[in-house]
Amino acid sequence: MGSSERSTLLSLEEYRSKSSFDVKQMFEEMEPPEYFEIKTKYLLIVNEALEIYNANVSIKIALGVALFANALNCLGSERHKKFYTDVWEGKILSCLAITELEHGSDTKRLKTIARYDALTKEFVINTPGICAAKVWVGNLGKQCTHALLFAQLEVNGVSHGLHGFVVPIRDPQTLQPYLGINVGDLGEKSGLHGIDNGWVMFDNYRIPKENLLNRVGDVNEEGEYETSFTDPQKLLGASLEILSAGRVGIVNESSNNLLRAVIIAVRYAAQRRQFCDSKGIETPLLEYQTHQYRLFPYLAATYVIKNFSNEFSDRYVDCVAASREGSLEMKQVSRMVSGVHAVLCCTKAVITWTTQRAIQETREACGGHGYHKAAGLGDLRNNHDPRVTFEGDNTVLVQQTSNWLLKLYNDPDERDFTVYPLSMFKFIDQLDAILSKKSDVTNVETLCSVSTIMTMYEWLICWLLKTTNRKMDALKSKYNDRFVARNLCQVFKAKELAIVVAEVSVCLAYFLILPASALRIAVQNYGP
Repeated sequence: MGSSERSTLLSLEEYRSKSSFDVKQMFEEMEPPEYFEIKTKYLLIVNEALEIYNANVSIKIALGVALFANALNCLGSERHKKFYTDVWEGKILSCLAITELEHGSDTKRLKTIARYDALTKEFVINTPGICAAKVWVGNLGKQCTHALLFAQLEVNGVSHGLHGFVVPIRDPQTLQPYLGINVGDLGEKSGLHGIDNGWVMFDNYRIPKENLLNRVGDVNEEGEYETSFTDPQKLLGASLEILSAGRVGIVNESSNNLLRAVIIAVRYAAQRRQFCDSKGIETPLLEYQTHQYRLFPYLAATYVIKNFSNEFSDRYVDCVAASREGSLEMKQVSRMVSGVHAVLCCTKAVITWTTQRAIQETREACGGHGYHKAAGLGDLRNNHDPRVTFEGDNTVLVQQTSNWLLKLYNDPDERDFTVYPLSMFKFIDQLDAILSKKSDVTNVETLCSVSTIMTMYEWLICWLLKTTNRKMDALKSKYNDRFVARNLCQVFKAKELAIVVAEVSVCLAYFLILPASALRIAVQNYGP
């Protein structure tokens, strides 16, 4: 929206000022509990409520406070407690700096370097070129004071991969950037005008050694790098584990956006009348079969997705608590984290895509009135749209899910079905037996039962898993190149596998609370 179109609306700076004011008000009102498990759930609930009120405020606090605090808890140690205290007291505001101009999803190729200086016991951060500039960083353009920066850690000339650092960006009192930092604003976007997305480049900028988030790796007093991870890929995964919290938030926010869009459209359709029946009575849009087919699938999806978001949030908090309390072995924690990551990747994709389509369909279903700003659907669409991209592009995320499933298929030692969410997929152990089964459904009642639906889903996952793996093996033999094989497997095999897993995960959470009779009645009654 250009400034000329905003004569009666807020300007870009007014949007941002309002968001900042609301964030300040929230700091004065919030009193988060101390216990980590309760606090995590508290943050998720607050984020949901704020998103309904103002998406800009929820994202600003999620990036500037919650995600930063979660990173300090998951990746940091006692030495980072001051940052944790300051961010909760509103003394500092953070941002998450990962994406670079040249690389985003391919995090292994990020080029920002944090080189350790043993003489001063500092890290020297450099941006090697314009292509390595950190971009699209929310809160960075004008207002944040600190960045949670992910950069390549280098010690004694050896690169140890991506690590997290707490990096002061601006003086909290003046908001002026420190020497060695070149920072700016990216300007106006299609939506989320209250978020000041920015870019930053570093020129021999020094931070204390203690600013390295050191749970996955550290530099000792002798200037040597230490880590418990022997696999660089696993170290990278551990460093980026904090993104799971952000994706849980996105799933919750998307479920609420879906709810809002469907409510607006259904209520409008119930009172909007067009054309008369044989008795001369005007008929509400909601009574027309074509309109029902436009809205009712999304109405049904709202119930299922909203329930999943609530259920999975609780599960996620339980998993985080278990990983922190030491009640599980390290291998179990690793498998649990990998599983949560995999399920979140595909469900975040499917839920944000579904919400995106639903908002567009509901806007159209409300006709010209739906296009008016007062309807709220235009702003809802523009503010939701980036969720299919940030915290991981959806098309890339579903590949991570299929890769995880293929690993389970090929390595039985990884199948620890005693931990969530692997417990949802224990049927993979009986893959060949499941694929040999033939359907014995002979009536509608059996067809509509939860057990039949889940049996069909299990068969489909097993079939997709086996055929995807077979295609991958054939392509690797043909091209002798794993990268090419994976690339040529995505569209017609791996992507469908991940999407079906997302559907199963979402539906299973709903089936657990839904009486079998209710599902049967709903399916039987739906139709002409």
